[in-house]
Amino acid sequence: MSFKNALRILISRFTLVWILALYMLILVTIVGLLSLTFVMPVVEGLEQAKFFESVAGIFSKFWEGTASLNAVGEEIGELVDQVRVFFQDNSPLVIRTNVMFFIVLFIYKFVLGFYELPMYRVLDGAMSSDARLGFVNRLVSCIGQSSRFVLVKIIYTTLYDALFLYILYNLLGLFFAPYAILAPLIICVYVIVFQSLRYTLIAFWGQEVTLDGKPIFQSFVSSVKKSGKNFASVFSSFVVMWIVFITLNLFVGIFTFGAGLIATIPMCMLFVCVLNMSLFYNKTGRRHYVDGEIVTPAANLNEK
Repeated sequence: MSFKNALRILISRFTLVWILALYMLILVTIVGLLSLTFVMPVVEGLEQAKFFESVAGIFSKFWEGTASLNAVGEEIGELVDQVRVFFQDNSPLVIRTNVMFFIVLFIYKFVLGFYELPMYRVLDGAMSSDARLGFVNRLVSCIGQSSRFVLVKIIYTTLYDALFLYILYNLLGLFFAPYAILAPLIICVYVIVFQSLRYTLIAFWGQEVTLDGKPIFQSFVSSVKKSGKNFASVFSSFVVMWIVFITLNLFVGIFTFGAGLIATIPMCMLFVCVLNMSLFYNKTGRRHYVDGEIVTPAANLNEK
């Protein structure tokens, strides 16, 4: 029910996708310009080492089916060794670039996260009273609260993503195993399950901060508890979400040569907020509008 309602709300408020797309475009442009000065020397060095030519060759062989998965895995291993040698030979440049990269990445993630709490307020207006609220006004009014929330959320996401990437890195060794043909399936299932759990734990976090006015850490604990009580339905909603996200973005990315991602990425970002709100209203028993129709949830937990 929550997933279905979220789809209906997404379609009825689709203009928010373009607002998010514009917000991301401005932010990416600024970050890109800031990054050029320290990224270009590394890019030029990798180009001289024919790194990008090797990547294109591997992708071409995989796409055309002219090489087995084992052969592709061996070439990827050689490419990793090539990059490792490049980093060792240019360690001062790489260290300086990495430091600057992480600083800019932190700034990017920090500012990008400002959209979440204002979006919950806009969606709350749509779901509670079928109102159309302005996103920019809420973005400005929530800056202080968003700053604190995003800083704390970055801690959670960084720790969780570090564990996710560590396990993923070890799973890449499956490409060199005897049954390498199963590696893509295993890795895909791992990504879906692990990322679904990540979003399940914080499904109610932002709403409790900005709509219920609870402290940030208390809201996180409350979100985990609510998710635990409704784990099956919440987790399954995010599993379906991630299957749709991966399928949609792969299909659009490949057949539009990446151009369609300009629309699908902000659409996915908006859908996460919409699904979180739909789950929040349903699991707390709050009546709400869905595309002009009043919905009364079966659950009425009345947890404040």
